[in-house]
Amino acid sequence: MSTITGDNVFPADFEGPDDGDDRDAAGTLIGMEALADRTVYLKNRLEGNGAVTISDLTVTGNADFQADVNVDGELTASEVTTGSVATEDIISDSYLVASRTVERCYEGACETDDSWSFQEDGVTPNQFLWIATATGTHKLKIGFPAKSGWTVTKVEARVKAQAAHVGLPTVMPTLTLVRRNITGSGPATQSWTASDQSLTLGVYQADHWIPVTVSPGHVVAGDSGIYYAVLATESGTNALAGLQFFGLRVTYTYTRVDEV
Repeated sequence: MSTITGDNVFPADFEGPDDGDDRDAAGTLIGMEALADRTVYLKNRLEGNGAVTISDLTVTGNADFQADVNVDGELTASEVTTGSVATEDIISDSYLVASRTVERCYEGACETDDSWSFQEDGVTPNQFLWIATATGTHKLKIGFPAKSGWTVTKVEARVKAQAAHVGLPTVMPTLTLVRRNITGSGPATQSWTASDQSLTLGVYQADHWIPVTVSPGHVVAGDSGIYYAVLATESGTNALAGLQFFGLRVTYTYTRVDEV
């Protein structure tokens, strides 16, 4: 005879049959129900380490929810309702106890004129990337799937300049993050721009990042805008073709599980 033991929070004690033992349907059902209950209990404990699930909760008045994680991983919550506001409906979702910051890399769908080419770098087999074929501030558009609720704090482009420069270009490459409003309300376009800050040819002609810092952070509204980055090539004195673009990296924070 085998025994599965629960605990004082969610007991689930039952005896399971050994090989060759007979059990009637009722006895088998008890064991199956206990295992199902334990699965739910373990799921709740797992979410208690980082997320709390709120299901179809309707609140009238001011409602503040504070979640605390105890030493044993249990999640407790306190609610305060004061004042009077309109009814708010909170749909079923999983919310994190604290926001998390992550980085994601993209190449995205790229659009350009004929002055960029998607090709091998000529050095490493199967190293395909975008390479500028001309100077004169030619632009490469890189889309990325920004989700509603993200707070974007940084966008970076990984680039490498052509190796035959005699000096830094007078106009360095630039990276711009663009939000374009397509609903007709609010600003038509928002943008954040930074130029390549390489101070030496050694740095400029090696792999490096062009970072655009978004301060204090932009909350993505995917229902009203589209997001993309624009990389512009170098120009002016000492400018050469051959700038290589490897990919885009986006840093953002999120507070809901479905915003990952």
